[in-house]
Order: sequence, then C-alpha cells, then structure tokens
Amino acid sequence: MKRWRRQATGMGAAVAAAAMALVAAVAGTPSGATAALTEAIVNRVLTGDGLDVHVNGQRTAIRYLGAEAPFPAQPCGPEALARNRELAGRRVMLEEDPRYPYDPDGARLFYVYAADGQSIDAALIREGLARAVRTAAARGGELAAAEAEAKAAGRGCLWAGTGGGRTTVVARLTGFQETPSISTRAHGRFRADIHRDRIDFELGYDGLEGRVTVAHVHLGRRHSAGGVSAFLCGGGGAPACPQSGTVRGTIVAADVIGPADQGIGPGEFREVARAIGAAATYANVHSSLFPAGEIRGQLVRADAPLDPDDATE
Repeated sequence: MKRWRRQATGMGAAVAAAAMALVAAVAGTPSGATAALTEAIVNRVLTGDGLDVHVNGQRTAIRYLGAEAPFPAQPCGPEALARNRELAGRRVMLEEDPRYPYDPDGARLFYVYAADGQSIDAALIREGLARAVRTAAARGGELAAAEAEAKAAGRGCLWAGTGGGRTTVVARLTGFQETPSISTRAHGRFRADIHRDRIDFELGYDGLEGRVTVAHVHLGRRHSAGGVSAFLCGGGGAPACPQSGTVRGTIVAADVIGPADQGIGPGEFREVARAIGAAATYANVHSSLFPAGEIRGQLVRADAPLDPDDATE
C-alpha cells in the first residue's frame, strides 16, 4: 500500500488549530499533544475497527490504532460494526503515531475521532465492543484503562460474562457433532452461567453406548478438535461421571488447565470465559467405546440463533 503523509490539506492553519482544540476539549486529547490531525471522508465502514476513506485525495483502507473489534462474522462483530457506523458518520479526523504506521495486513493505522471530537477508539473500548491494542503507543495507556473499566463493569458484548453481569451459555450434545461424526443414540444438554470469577454449570446426558469416563470443556470451534480447558467430571478434582444423569459444578481459575499450546495457560480463567463468549469452546463427554468423545456440543449464548447442528439429536 502506498504511503501518504498526514497533512491538513484543504484546511487553513486556523481551521486545523481549531480542529485540534476541539478534539483536545471533547475527546480528552492531552493538552500537551503536538500531533496534527487529518480530515478524512468516510466512504464505507468496513468492520468494527476499519474504514474505507478518502484522505489527501487518495482512497485507502485504515484501521484503528488503539482499538481492535471482532470481525463482523464473529461473535460481537455485528454489534461493533453497527456502533462504528454510528460513530464514524461521514467525516472523521485521524491522528497517527509514527511508531505504528501499518498493521500486519498493510492497512494504515490511526487513532480516529468523530466529527464532534469524540475518540472512536475509546468509545468502542468503553462500551465493551473492542479491546485495547498497541498499548505502548501514544494513547495506549488511557485506552488500556478504559478496557479495564469495561471489563470490571461487565460492559458490552465482549465483557458481559466477566464483570458484574452474567452470561448464560447452552449446548446440545450429540454424536454427530464429534470430529469425525459418530452415530450413537446418546444425547445431552449443557448450561452454564458465566460470572466474573466463576462458571456455574449443569451437564446432563443419557444413552451413551460406552462406559462414561470423563467430560471436559475444550477450546475449539465447530468441526475442529481442541485441547482441554477444564474438567466437568471424571478428573481434575471434579466428581466421577455417572453413566447417565446430571452433573452440577463450578469452574474457577484453579480448575483451568489450558490448553497451553492454544494460548490458554493454567489458571487463565478470563481467557476461558472470553473463548466461551466467542462460541469457541465445546462440552465433550468421553466413553470407553469412543475415547476421543461420544457426544459433544458447542457452547453458545442462550439468546443466539439456533445452529442446524444443535437441532439434531
């Protein structure tokens, strides 16, 4: 992507100074900031943290320097996209940090301000729709603080299950959801309430053709196999698994065992909670006949649309 210099093209010195003052007053830009701002016309809102803009006579894709939102197809992505569209409007102001000119995909990086001077990076983070990234950059400290506040309050789509609020997830377990699929008459259901520091769960199942040995929460999307994050029964301090019936329990940080090779270390409860909220975990009941798992189900928010896989027993 061709580089371009950030200039106040089309604006007189007085107008540029006024724009900087507006951002400083309204968006919380430090009074000692010396970085100039660039006006850009928004052609299209691409994602929760990306825009297609015209700037200095060139059309280019930009991403937010301080905020990272889920992609539109991911959980929380549609909410972030819609909010970004509301905030960006038709015109934005851009601020760069020369240490971070591009993202790994070659898009230009900027802190982005709405026409009224509001920091869009900060707004998305405060509302629990994006995470703070590149925290060593100019505005990184204040954005990291905004994320910590959003997490503590359980605010927005990203952090609803990690703060004072509660998120409920459910799963319907069948053999057809195993990887590869298994033909078995067994079936089961899982429900959990995710709180800031614990997960209260209930797992019920019946009809397994092998002797039930263990049940876990695994890290993995649909149709993929992943490592174990926590035991539900049959090990790791959890009670033995019944051959059929219901198991109730609580998962806390001490119960999280990984998987380290997928980026979650022992005790990293919030990482597991975040993965569950992103529909990236599944419950799996293992048996002597099917050691890798006889029935499994993807953990999804209780208010999410029903997936065709979950409609099959």
